[in-house]
Amino acid sequence: SYEVSPHSSLSVALSHQGKNYEAAITEFSDYTVDMINAHYSYTISESTKLQAVVTRSKVATPDGAFGFIGVSTLSQTDNYQLGLEYQLAENMNISALYGKRDTQQDIEINGSLLTTETSQGSVYNIAVAKTLVRGTLKLQATRDYSPSGNGVVYETDTVNLNAQYMLTQRHGLSLDIAYLDRQPSSTSFASIGRKY
Repeated sequence: SYEVSPHSSLSVALSHQGKNYEAAITEFSDYTVDMINAHYSYTISESTKLQAVVTRSKVATPDGAFGFIGVSTLSQTDNYQLGLEYQLAENMNISALYGKRDTQQDIEINGSLLTTETSQGSVYNIAVAKTLVRGTLKLQATRDYSPSGNGVVYETDTVNLNAQYMLTQRHGLSLDIAYLDRQPSSTSFASIGRKY
């Protein structure tokens, strides 16, 4: 992270994840995820910040994609978002990011390119948080994308409500309600969407 000026900052994150099932190829297969994320924030006033986020990720399934030996996939996604964070009151904060996603997926069989598919979609992250006298309340709606063990990159809509309340210094109550809708970013696999 780097403070560009008294009003602005830039942070960059690199990540690598490798998932190895250590088992024969079934409907799940090993994959790797490489990602670079850049986040820029500019403070307009004490209550308002502008934000910009750029993310580039690569998901590779070297063998066993979709449960088939010799089938490999490579998905590359670019994600651009703009938004703001605003302090509505002393105890209430709202943040909103919105942008677009571009994904390209290559499918190979035994090293030969079978097909290339492209897809586009929107991404967002909207959150409202309120601090109570003895607890917190947060409502958040997001759309993001993530890989799965069957070689498909999913676009996921999530709505989450979280409430925490302290009864005493040692005892508290917590409530978490979530709705999740997962759809594959590629139209070729529309039959494997999920809702929870």
